[in-house]
Amino acid sequence: MLATLFPCPRMSAPHYKTNDPYLASYVLSEGALLTGCRRLGPKKVEFRFTADERLHDLLRLYWSGVATPLAPVRLFAALRQLKSRSFTQS
Repeated sequence: MLATLFPCPRMSAPHYKTNDPYLASYVLSEGALLTGCRRLGPKKVEFRFTADERLHDLLRLYWSGVATPLAPVRLFAALRQLKSRSFTQS
């Protein structure tokens, strides 16, 4: 009965935000879900990712300094994708 009187609003998924294009490129190339980007200034862009367990694992790995195998082609493709998206955003 209460649920019909006071419906619960849907919660949006939490997001992780970063202004670091290299960090964003790494997590994107490793499978993190990019949810959007927003230009903050002429040389600054905020990238938003879905904050799930996979992303947090990637962030821990990135900041740990441990050598990690990765595919350079995927990494540079992700960087190009982010640059392209940031230039198309207003």
